[in-house]
This record gives sequence, structure tokens and C-alpha cells, in this order.
Amino acid sequence: MRKTKIILLILTNVFIFKLVCAQESEAKLIFRSGFEPKTRLTKPDAEGDWFDIKGIDESLPDKNNWIGDLENNDHIRAFKVRYGGGDDSMRYARLINDPTGNNAGKVLKYYIKEANSNDYGRGRIQAALYLQDNVKEVYSKVRVFLPNYTWAKVKDIDMSFTWLMPMELWTDINKSEGKRSRISLNYYKNEKGPVDNLFWRLTASHTNGGGKYITDWNINNTAIPVPLNQWVTYEYYAKQGDKDNGRFYMSIQPDGEDKQVVFDVHNATQSPNNDYPSGFDSWATMKLYTNKELIEQVEAKGAPLVMFWDDFEVWSNKTPCDPNCEDSSDIKNSINVANTIAKIKLYPNPTKNDVIISGSKRGDALKIYDSTGRKVMQKIITSGYEVLDISKFNEGLYIFKINNETVTLIIKN
Repeated sequence: MRKTKIILLILTNVFIFKLVCAQESEAKLIFRSGFEPKTRLTKPDAEGDWFDIKGIDESLPDKNNWIGDLENNDHIRAFKVRYGGGDDSMRYARLINDPTGNNAGKVLKYYIKEANSNDYGRGRIQAALYLQDNVKEVYSKVRVFLPNYTWAKVKDIDMSFTWLMPMELWTDINKSEGKRSRISLNYYKNEKGPVDNLFWRLTASHTNGGGKYITDWNINNTAIPVPLNQWVTYEYYAKQGDKDNGRFYMSIQPDGEDKQVVFDVHNATQSPNNDYPSGFDSWATMKLYTNKELIEQVEAKGAPLVMFWDDFEVWSNKTPCDPNCEDSSDIKNSINVANTIAKIKLYPNPTKNDVIISGSKRGDALKIYDSTGRKVMQKIITSGYEVLDISKFNEGLYIFKINNETVTLIIKN
């Protein structure tokens, strides 16, 4: 059982106790697999496009059957892998030994050498959950490895990009134009030529009457680089809703390191034209999708696009816990003894260069004080997801006051 943590929060000079991460009795594991024997990929269909993952991961005690558990439940109606066109000389998905050699286990490999989609303008491999009606909340984890032999070259190509996608979540994909919407996670390169790091981009969009996508909101996280050449757990949670009650959360945790929250966005996760969405209906939790130019530039440097996946989990009725377990939504039955706890989140915390302010809104007044009570900054928030440069601040404890809410930040140089 998970142990109860009691965390002391200092908010507006008042000491408040909050019991968090106390119960997970409602959370239900639907499925998990590390791709171990007897897991196998089936042959693609006659068009060479769709195929399945089948079998049982006998390294795990239960919830390990790709058909019996993953597809035989109230939340998921099917799980499929799709190429979207091409042949094995252009792209493939295969089960191989862990390329790091750190264990003897199997992993899922994605490989794209040429644009393989039906119009040959894009490259795609995706494994997706096709959900039952009225699934309003989703939660999953998967481990990802981005090898340097590919991704160092991605950092060096002579183009910037915002489209290199490992995850996509759809609402009402089969409904009429204007009601379809999606949440897309992308790796993000903010300038041409060599860069030190890739970053994260999250976009919500919906279709208009002409089949084109209209962006509802866009967020770039340039405070947390995309980890390369190490195994990293990606944790996802989404709640369907409008701008007042929708949420998308993502964290990463490199093996042996602390968890970092990349996004915790409280905003619309459905089309503004869709007042009665029927739930999320397809979720590509393991995806590699980008454009032809990027694939060709990486190939010109002598490498295909390659990424690896492992330890895939799907849960129902589970919400995330932030790195300090301070989010009351983590456990629906947690005990909240103080309604005055701030909704504002700061991360990374501690930090030394940038800090992300989540939970505020455009027009909010921000004041920052050091540990002596001296005001060191004052500004107006410009979005609900503000990235603030604090690299010139001295090391120490700082108090962020936004309207009537107060949270603390530790800066370590």
C-alpha cells in the first residue's frame, strides 16, 4: 500500500495541513505489458496498414492479456496499430531486445526511413486505443527511449519544427465538421540548425466546416528539455471538458530521477462547437508522426527516425499526483482540510532558469518577494500557462503572490 504523506504548506503566512495521496482504492488497472513473451505482433491486413498486438505478458501476474484485458472491458473497444501506408523498406514496428542492454526484456521499436502515408507527405506509425462511448477521463503511462543516433541528428537539422508527435487524443472523430477535436503532443525545435535541446508543445484544435484545423490553444514548454538516450516514463491524464473544467496533464520521469510536470493545463479539451461531446474516442498513446521534410533531413544525416516503447499501462478512475503530491485531484477521496490552498502551480520547483506558472489566468497580477519580504518583481500574467525567466534571481526561497493566492519557489543556482 502507498504510505500516507502529510505535507506542510506555507501560504500567506498561515500553516495549513493537507492529507494527500492517501487512497487509491477507486483507481483500477485495466492493462499493463512490458512486451515480454508471449507478446507478438500480428501480420498487417491485406492493405498492409492495420495490425494487432496479441498474447500475454507472462512476466506480469495479471491484467496482461492484450485482447482479454485491454479490449474486453467497459472503457476500451479495440486496440490497433496502424502505418497509414508504405512498406517495410519505409517503416516498421517490431519487438526487439532492449537496445540499452540494461535488461533482457523486449521493447517495441518504431522505425521510419521514408514518408509512408498514403500521400507520401508524412511518416506515421501509431498504436491507438479506441474507446467506448462516454469515456470522459483517461490515464496511461508508457516508457520511451529516444536514441542519440537518431535524435542528436534531429537536433542538428536545418529546420525548426512544431510537428513531431508521440501522442494524440481525439474527441468525436466521426462526428460532423466543427465538433471533432484533438489534443496533440509534439516535440518542438525552436530554431534552424544545431540546438542543445528539443522541447515540448501541446496543442488543442478542432475542425471547421472545410476540414481544416483551428487552434484553440497552444502551449510550449521550453523549461524542461526532452530527455534523450535514456528511458523515461511519460504519464498522461486528460479530462474532457470546456475551458472551465477540461484538463490535460503530462509528466516525465527519467529512470532513477525525480518526476517533472511538463503540462498541467486547465482549459477546453473539446471543440467550442460541441456542447454535448460523447467522450474521448481514440487515443494514440504510442505514436511517431511527422512530415516528409523532417524525415528526409534526418535521413540525409545518416539516420532513420527511431524510438522505443516499453511498460505500457492503462488505468480507469485514476488521476495524477504531482512530484510533491500536492494536487488534491490526485485522489478523489483525499481529505482537504483547507479550501484556501492555492490552485497556482510552479514547476520545476526547485529551478534555476525558468519557472512555469500554471493555474493563473490572463490579467492576473503577479508579485514576487524574496525571503526577507522585499518585492523583486511585479507583472501582469499574459496567459494561463506563463513561462517566467528567473535566471537573474539569487539562490533562495521566493514567494509568488497572484491575486490572493501565494505559493513558494526555491531557486538553486
